Amino acid sequence: MKIHSVLFLFLVVCWNAIMAQVPSQIIRGTVVDRSTGVSLPGATIHIYSSEYSHGTVSNTEGIFRISGVPVGRYTIEARFVGYEPLGYAEVLVSSARPVVLEFRLLESVSEIESVEVKAQIRKDIPLNQMATLSARTFTVEETRRYAGGFDDPGRMAASYAGVAGGSPNDNALSIRGNAPKALSWRVEGVTVPNPNHFAGMLVEGGGIVSLLSGQLLNNSDFYTGAFPAEYGNALSGVFDMNLRAGNNEKRGWGLQIGTLGAEVFGEGPFVKGKKGSYLINYRYATTALLKDLIPEGQLPIYQDLNFKLWFPAGKAGIFSVWGLAGIDLNGSDPVADSSEWESTWDRTKYTWKGRIAMGGVKHKIILSGKTAISTSITAAMNQFSQTLELLVPGTGLIEYEYLRNFTTNLSFRSVMTHRFSRRLSNRSGFVIGRSGYDIKARASDPDIPGLPLIQDNSGNGITGHLQGFTQFRWAPGGNLILTGGLNSMVFLLNNSVTIEPRFGIDYRFLNENRISAAYGNHGQIEPLPAYFYSLETAPGVISNPNLSLSPT
Repeated sequence: MKIHSVLFLFLVVCWNAIMAQVPSQIIRGTVVDRSTGVSLPGATIHIYSSEYSHGTVSNTEGIFRISGVPVGRYTIEARFVGYEPLGYAEVLVSSARPVVLEFRLLESVSEIESVEVKAQIRKDIPLNQMATLSARTFTVEETRRYAGGFDDPGRMAASYAGVAGGSPNDNALSIRGNAPKALSWRVEGVTVPNPNHFAGMLVEGGGIVSLLSGQLLNNSDFYTGAFPAEYGNALSGVFDMNLRAGNNEKRGWGLQIGTLGAEVFGEGPFVKGKKGSYLINYRYATTALLKDLIPEGQLPIYQDLNFKLWFPAGKAGIFSVWGLAGIDLNGSDPVADSSEWESTWDRTKYTWKGRIAMGGVKHKIILSGKTAISTSITAAMNQFSQTLELLVPGTGLIEYEYLRNFTTNLSFRSVMTHRFSRRLSNRSGFVIGRSGYDIKARASDPDIPGLPLIQDNSGNGITGHLQGFTQFRWAPGGNLILTGGLNSMVFLLNNSVTIEPRFGIDYRFLNENRISAAYGNHGQIEPLPAYFYSLETAPGVISNPNLSLSPT
């Protein structure tokens, strides 16, 4: 009896000890200057919620670390003398992995009159300090919490003012009435092809779901007009997405199954004790896993791979390598029983295949504390094919429509940011780009016996463009900020030149109130097949009427 009582008492004590243990996690990160990326040592970081509060100070490298934070949602703020404070609200701290943040503080131009400051927790303030209007930052947490967002930045952005989404089947965005193809996509600062699965299948400029996994997404910017001068070859808006670096302290792997697919991801240091890290994520579509349980129809089947390798090299700067790749498959089979055929589609086998890949190498170095240079080399390819085959009794499947499009892009980009003083800074750079395409199209009339060809076209072409820009940010005094710049692009196919001025003004008054205005002239190169379109004007005479078309 005594043994049972002692055992019972022991179990009660153990249970209470277990219940008393609150899951906790680490919050760490860096505090840097927004314009140059220079570390800010001695910055104060404060985290708080209704039940918990704690603070720390960044070290000589601008790095901070807070251990033992109970899981939950927190507001996290960073402050540094001479800089405007910055904060993030509703940051989720879970037991799964550490929270890693980067605070990019903007240097203040106001005289310090009091030590009392209030951190900015505003989404209309982008990461790019050259932007004054029609811009906002978004976090991966927003893409996960947005209803119907599916961890997709495109679907989340459809809720912004001036932005209209497409159908529930795609993430195409129409900004201020412009076509979805007028939106420019950027990853790690460089322009890339539409980074979506089934890009262009339903709508030119959109897709079904993002190629980029939320496991890699970092705080990013979204622009809906009058964007800074560095954003050239863009008409309606810009999605400027950044990738986070992997955890360089501890290795970890995980498995996640959700609405979009099953994901396997891992991150950690290459060598323990060193600063370099890797981050990788592979995803396989849920529709592919459950296709045998889903009624017949056009199921989007896809898989993708994302990665980022991060190599800090001390005084030589930071090197990083990143990549996104995906494979897509969609289609439907004809109705086997010919007595049920009511239209041509009922007897058609439809197949859509796509492959997309993009990646780059980036180097960033900080010189003398006031100048930063970022250089990138990027390559990308996108290939898709669409085949329609007619089921003919006694013969089988006969092709009556085929389209294949293969595009390539190669670019070199270098940008220098320099701060002349607390009030004046400049950002200038150039881009050299090469683009190519190879297209094949043939078609028959399915209503004509024998399906004779009525179209059989093919074409290919290579061209390039040169782009340069410069923009200044000047704070003449107090709460007034002026920005002005110029972007110019040469389209080498027809040597057309664009000159696009950009201006902005921002005035702050009564603490949180702002009056802003901005102007921008924008142009964009059309898809290459539009320029190489051929027309037979007379027997044996072929012309290309669109070769002289300038960026629109």
